[in-house]
Parts: sequence; C-alpha cells; structure tokens
Amino acid sequence: MVWDLITGKTAVIAMARANLGHKTVLDDAAAHRCTMVFGIPMRGSLSFVALAKKRDLIPACRPVFEQMLAAGLYVSSALVEQVELAAGE
Repeated sequence: MVWDLITGKTAVIAMARANLGHKTVLDDAAAHRCTMVFGIPMRGSLSFVALAKKRDLIPACRPVFEQMLAAGLYVSSALVEQVELAAGE
C-alpha cells in the first residue's frame, strides 16, 4: 500500500509500530487511515483541546481551535463541531 506520507509522519507511525501500546498524535487523514490499518491508536490535536476543556483547564475549545486554524491546521468545520460537541460545548 502507498500512503503518500511525509517523512516525519512515516517515522511517527514506524516508531508506534515498533513500540506497541503507544498512541500517535497525527492530524492527517492519510496517516489516520494508515494507523487504522496497522491497529495503532491515534489522537488528533483537537482531542487534546477537548480534554483540556473537560478537565476545566480552559473555558472553551472554540478560541483555541480558531488559533490552531489561523496557524495553519487544516481540519473540516464538521470535525471541529463534532469535537466541540464531545467536549460539551
């Protein structure tokens, strides 16, 4: 299979395959499909923001998401809304 991943993402997945039990942090759809095929647990950056909200470390996800998007993170608005709902917003 060809995943068309950049070197850094390939290295993260290779490290996770060599060290079972670790999760990867990746925000790429192709990388997500790859981790699913190999059975590697994965989290995206948005999930850490939602976790911070659930633990009352931040008051709301939206401002952080807006900063992440402004900095160049590309995720769909549907995913942002899904994560906001999961975080209780």
